[in-house]
Amino acid sequence: MLFNKLGLKAKFQSCACRCSKFKMNDRLILLFAVLIAGCLVWPSGTAQLHLTPTQRPNFIIILTDDQDSLLGSLEVMPHLKRHLTDRGVNMQRAFVTTPVCCPSRSSMLTGQYVHNHRVFTNNENCTSATWRRQHEPVTFGKQLNDAGYRTAYIGKYLNKYDGTYVPPGWDRWLGQVKNTKFYNYSVNEDGQLSWHGANYSRDYFTDIVTNRSLDILREWTSGGDEAGDQQAPFLLVMSYPAPHGPEDAAPQHQSLFANDHRHKTASYNRAPSPDKEWLLRRAQPLTPLHQRFTDTLQRKRLQTLQSVDEGLRRLSDWLDSESSSEISNNTFVFYTSDHGYHLGQFGLLKGKSTPYEFDIRVPLIVRGPGVPAGAVLRQPVLNIDLAPTLLDLAGVAPARPMDGASYAPLLLQSKNSSGSSNSSTPWRRSFLVERGRMTFRKLNLRRELEAVRNFGKDERLCNQRHIRAALSCSRGDKFHCVPSNRLAGRYERVKCPGKAACRCRRSVVLPISQYVWKHCWRLQGRTRRRFRSTRSIVEPEEDEYDAEDVAFTRDIDDDSSYFNGNDIDSDYDEGDDYDDIECEYSSLSDLLRDRRMMRLTQRRLDAVQARLNQIRKAMRRNKNTLMRLLGGCACSRDRFSVRVDELPPGRRRLADLLLSTSLRKRRLRRRKRKGGECNLRFMSCFFHDKSHWKTPPYWNDSSICFCGNANNFTYWCLRTVDSTEESLYCEFITGFISYYNITADPHQLVNLAAELPFQRRLELQAKLNRLKSCRGATCSTAGA
Repeated sequence: MLFNKLGLKAKFQSCACRCSKFKMNDRLILLFAVLIAGCLVWPSGTAQLHLTPTQRPNFIIILTDDQDSLLGSLEVMPHLKRHLTDRGVNMQRAFVTTPVCCPSRSSMLTGQYVHNHRVFTNNENCTSATWRRQHEPVTFGKQLNDAGYRTAYIGKYLNKYDGTYVPPGWDRWLGQVKNTKFYNYSVNEDGQLSWHGANYSRDYFTDIVTNRSLDILREWTSGGDEAGDQQAPFLLVMSYPAPHGPEDAAPQHQSLFANDHRHKTASYNRAPSPDKEWLLRRAQPLTPLHQRFTDTLQRKRLQTLQSVDEGLRRLSDWLDSESSSEISNNTFVFYTSDHGYHLGQFGLLKGKSTPYEFDIRVPLIVRGPGVPAGAVLRQPVLNIDLAPTLLDLAGVAPARPMDGASYAPLLLQSKNSSGSSNSSTPWRRSFLVERGRMTFRKLNLRRELEAVRNFGKDERLCNQRHIRAALSCSRGDKFHCVPSNRLAGRYERVKCPGKAACRCRRSVVLPISQYVWKHCWRLQGRTRRRFRSTRSIVEPEEDEYDAEDVAFTRDIDDDSSYFNGNDIDSDYDEGDDYDDIECEYSSLSDLLRDRRMMRLTQRRLDAVQARLNQIRKAMRRNKNTLMRLLGGCACSRDRFSVRVDELPPGRRRLADLLLSTSLRKRRLRRRKRKGGECNLRFMSCFFHDKSHWKTPPYWNDSSICFCGNANNFTYWCLRTVDSTEESLYCEFITGFISYYNITADPHQLVNLAAELPFQRRLELQAKLNRLKSCRGATCSTAGA
């Protein structure tokens, strides 16, 4: 197929015809042999082209950051339309499988779903040691470089890139350290760290990406690259910062788009949404102040894209110039973004990471040899398809199986104008959209939600280990716990035989250690009715095998009941958990002994409090003192390197207590810097004031606090693009299910999960489950 498109088959047939015209005589036998040899060495057409270096195509990847495809950003880029859209294929159904920066970029580089490369967030595994060891050696840049390509990466890499190394496979490298900035940033250029200030002509990062990329292209094509072969094909990645925050536009563009409202779609300010997931049910309608903020942010985002558009013009002019026209005829140019964006949709002020169209849809435009001009492709293509497509066009076999598929056949078979691509080409109909992962803790939470949802108070009480032990039948107790007949591994309370004469005090029944630690938690500011953990859901996501003590809600929609999966700090009601426990005193001495036990417990409590105060002082003076007490070694900043799970039970509780106290203090300091009370329970909030934007147009209105994300916003979705139906089926970590018919409801305003037939729901669940665990070629079959 690709063989025919590039004209190699015609050349082969022409060669064969010329060979057949020669008569077999003595005078021409030598010439005939020479021609036959030429025919035999001509490239053959296969699924992967095995071409000589001068025949293999060049690649230029233009990657923007946070650019939407549904809020009007493409409409303000005339050079993009003129030089790419009108001269190539516009893939109208281009998606990302995870609408978060680092996970999406990692999927582009590796061709894998997030559940396989395991970069779940912008923090976890983003340029970690695991990423560098397992995935960077097999990115498409490394594989093309090993196949003889000259490679260069210019711009933003991954969010946690620290600039201490150059990733393997890149001959030229200019990577920005950490997250996106336009001014006052550091870069690693070919192994050397350098710092840039706030001078537009020298430091504006968008222009730096364009200028450095063009310099490298001129160097490669003019023979000035001493280390490379001028005839070797090249791969260039231009990773622009725009329109990501802080949205600093070039000075000449800071007066544009004063009244642009393209971002106000049908779902704009549609809040709250009672039929949607937990996050959108709690989103409130945007106030006039918030609406003015979205208008200003839209304006600044569009302004930053003007420098990208000018960079595209300069790149296209160089490709079309007389000296490089031959290169232009053999170069594929890809334009795309790492994910979409929302501005006020469903009441969410700004951001990404939701499974809705405005966040998962991205622009994808391709221009190159054999690609018809002005074509439109309507098959769903993904960010995980980029790597296999590049390798397929280059004739390079993947070093390991990839979850994505090459859309090169679709590119070269696209029809002109508004026609759809060739329907005879087999292609996926469904794919996975995922955010987060099912950790052991979340899995236990889900099991608790399913098993305990209809449990009564007595049954819930029995499933707390220390209370279960206290309720064994002894000394005339009224109740004890037995294994449940309804749920495996659960317990129920049943009556003990006999009757009791009086009611015991709680301190008599409760073991001393439990009583002491109950009050120790109180001493650390944890006084609450049900021992709820003070850890907020806005913290970074937990490690997969983390055993830290964290409380989860029994039902996110019902704040009346909490559960804790850790036996050390089980939840119980202070006032009524032991009200039904009765016993009898055999004599007055028993009562006096109980009073002495209470005084002894109080003295022990005072001793523990004094010890905790000493440890706090030791923490402030020298943290190594705490490490010695806990059996650990060194510590870094406020985080301790002690392995809490390897400590004895008593010290483990102490370590959990002190670590959580330190984390809580850091969170309070961070919240104070971000605006004090800009925080809501279970929500991730941000604070925006007049000092946020350093370049015009400034924000001169009141400060804004808005909460638009949460750590319980973990989901797995099945996006289907069929000839008869487009739909989105999602399952959230909280157990919530949503279903949208995008054909009839393109803005996803109405959740139809309640109207979904049971058999259809089972089919969607089965297909989603297959995609959640797919790997390599099974991802294509699961999405068929």
